Amino acid sequence: MRHCTANGRVALIRKALVLMVSRYVAYAISFVRGIWVAAVLGPGGYGVWGFLVLIQAYLKFLGLGVPTAISRELALEKRPEHRDREIRGFLTVIALVTSVLAVSGFVVADLFPDLFLRYRFHLYSPLVAMAAVVVILREFFFSLLRVYGALHRISAMELLTAVALMITVPLSASGDLIRWLLLVTIGMGALTVFVSTVRVPFRLGVTTSGPAVARAATLGLPFLIANFSVHLIAMSGRTVVSVFYTVEEMGYYSLATSISNAVFLGLAAVAWALYPKLVEEVGAGSGHGQVLERVDAIIVPMVMMTTLTSVALLPVLLLVLSDFEPARNATMILLMSQGVFLASFSHRTLAHAQRHEGYIARLAFASFLVNATAGLLLAFLDAHFTWIAVATAVSLLGLSVAVTSYGGRLMGEPDRSDRFFRIMGLEAFLSMGVAVGLSVLGYSQSAGVVALGLYVLLARRRLSATVTVVSDLLRRARRPASAGGA
Repeated sequence: MRHCTANGRVALIRKALVLMVSRYVAYAISFVRGIWVAAVLGPGGYGVWGFLVLIQAYLKFLGLGVPTAISRELALEKRPEHRDREIRGFLTVIALVTSVLAVSGFVVADLFPDLFLRYRFHLYSPLVAMAAVVVILREFFFSLLRVYGALHRISAMELLTAVALMITVPLSASGDLIRWLLLVTIGMGALTVFVSTVRVPFRLGVTTSGPAVARAATLGLPFLIANFSVHLIAMSGRTVVSVFYTVEEMGYYSLATSISNAVFLGLAAVAWALYPKLVEEVGAGSGHGQVLERVDAIIVPMVMMTTLTSVALLPVLLLVLSDFEPARNATMILLMSQGVFLASFSHRTLAHAQRHEGYIARLAFASFLVNATAGLLLAFLDAHFTWIAVATAVSLLGLSVAVTSYGGRLMGEPDRSDRFFRIMGLEAFLSMGVAVGLSVLGYSQSAGVVALGLYVLLARRRLSATVTVVSDLLRRARRPASAGGA
């Protein structure tokens, strides 16, 4: 099994911690901005904004899985000349896709003015397309930077972008706020791409080799299917609400989705930063169980504490946004679903490192089909939009169970479908069940506090072990390193 050096691990820990803190700071700024935007636009206008954000989220996947694929390939390939060749192939795919996407936005505005008319899409389609272009480029270059350990540059640009978008709200509140948010997104994205290409430890270029481009696209395809399917599980819920429910209900569901995504930005940043090194360590050899156990010992309790703390604080938020009270239960359920899926991170990474991403892609796509079918059926039955969130949670839980079971098989362990439940612990599901039950019974103000207290009580040994692991990592990170990362 490959091991990064002690000094390399210390540098990675330091940078991952900085990235986590910066993501939470950026989240706090974005969170306040989201509330401000919702207050300025109202449920109807926020529904339009939520729909445009949804379209951007779909367009982002035209990156064809390249960001994840290149991270995996560079993590497993250490020879500089081979890394440069991989970068040229993947960058060519990205350049071709973004060129077509940029033109498509203007074509839609000119030829299809009635498309999504109630959301006034023809007014914004060129800007939405350009925003998606810079997001695709940003994700590609950020994936390169994380492999080479240049996380500080990522942190700085994400913070700067959050601040710029925050300043946009008061400066444009009397005009077309949606248009200005899109313009600033494009401008900051372009700046981010520029900063990501200056004085970097890798060579940029494109290739005219057809086989090289085809190989890059082929390598990205399983990651595209897996990542797209996972996001479709969440996005299909928003899509069903946007098509079959009112604009106001789209605003409620958009806020619930935004909150659940924003809450886990910090922990997702840690997982994202660790991905290349974890791929490197579990990509070959044996002894993966100890590595995954150590990762799970940190991720799972942090996920649960984040989830239940957010649920406990939800009533405070809804005091400020009283118009969005109907979004309460959907927000709580989506928070739980995000946490459950993040807890399976280590086993998904193991499958990627051992080139079993195709199987993970099939599992993810099957989960999406189940979720989409359930969403359409619920819409046909005119169910409350909260049930769309329930379908999302069940689908992500099923996917996490299947992924962790497969990860166990890759490590040579017996095929046990209860592996994920053992990783999470009975106390996790009991606490989440109590929160949901109390909210349904009308005790929503205290549901999160009771559930959080119950989890702390029942999981005290697990939390103590987590504190020990984290303290050890922090102690090692504080030690002077003779050799830092990139």
